[in-house]
Amino acid sequence: TLPGALFNYPPGDASDPLPNVSIAHFKGRRKAWMRQREALLPPPVREPLHLVPDLPRQPSAGVSAIQVYIGYDPRQPVAFHVAAHSVQTRSSVPVAITRLQLSQLPITRRGLTEFTYSRFLAPFLSGYQGWSVFLDADTLCLGDIAALVAHAQKSPPAPVHVVQGARRFEWASVMVFDNARCRAITPAVVDDA
Repeated sequence: TLPGALFNYPPGDASDPLPNVSIAHFKGRRKAWMRQREALLPPPVREPLHLVPDLPRQPSAGVSAIQVYIGYDPRQPVAFHVAAHSVQTRSSVPVAITRLQLSQLPITRRGLTEFTYSRFLAPFLSGYQGWSVFLDADTLCLGDIAALVAHAQKSPPAPVHVVQGARRFEWASVMVFDNARCRAITPAVVDDA
């Protein structure tokens, strides 16, 4: 497991100063605060990270990139774009962000949101290679996403590293997949209730 106080911090209200966290998880009416905070944040301070060099290759670009999958809810399109922007502007390494839009995926299963189950397709969509990250659409990346992957790579081996926040039902809001260990998670498995 990964430390929820660092990577999945749920702010209490608009006056919450956000401690030194890497990912803040905004819910409900807090999404307006999410957009306001992103607009006010200073440029990120970049520090070099030493990652295990087994990130998947982007065939078209020939550049190693962290595969980041962000849930997409058509009822809240702005949240996705803010989350994606927050990841891209603070990453010290290239990132390839994929929007998990149900109409473009090989499953039809829905839950509370359209991406409730599609989040588990990250290893499949990465070709079961390297590492991938899933983020709920209502998250804001306040630190370097590469630090999250580096933390998972240094942790005891596991197929999926979840960020344990205060509420158990939100644990799947931020996940890091060791894709090669997740070959059993196929679209058929994800689509099967």
